[in-house]
Amino acid sequence: MLRLLLLRHAKATRKDGPFDDFDRPLTLGGWEDARRIGAFIAAEHRPDRVIASAARRTRETLAALLSYTGHDLACRLDRGLYEAEIDDLLGFTAEAASEAPTVLLVGHNPALEEALRYLSWPDDPGVAAAASAGLPTGGLAVFEFDATDWRDTRPGQGHLLLTQSPRHLPASQPAPKD
Repeated sequence: MLRLLLLRHAKATRKDGPFDDFDRPLTLGGWEDARRIGAFIAAEHRPDRVIASAARRTRETLAALLSYTGHDLACRLDRGLYEAEIDDLLGFTAEAASEAPTVLLVGHNPALEEALRYLSWPDDPGVAAAASAGLPTGGLAVFEFDATDWRDTRPGQGHLLLTQSPRHLPASQPAPKD
């Protein structure tokens, strides 16, 4: 069984602010949301491998997660996830070794919201509700695939286990000390 976690970066500064889009940092509320979802992922769905967009807001979201999991996760930053389209997402997971049964992709919309519909069984009842609600900033979607190698996963074969918004989680607690 393989598990794919899709995490949209937390709330970033406005696009019309002083930063280039690629370099936009998280807001203070974004940092809090990143800590909330990071603590949830560390406790409930700890990944074996992480592939994250190299954009600043995704790196900062990942930093919040790593403060809860420790820095021993196999992580790769990839600029290709910054403007990835739906077909690219499966390519990133196919690169994950079979010894990484749980992979976390930290990226951006619209590709992540498209993945909600694209990866799931067409008749999965949770998908319609999740797709209509969208994937908010800091939002997480967790899929399970009945496969043992990422190269064997296909669109429409995933089962959406859950979607989680950081706003529906308790306030973050201090990260454990290393």
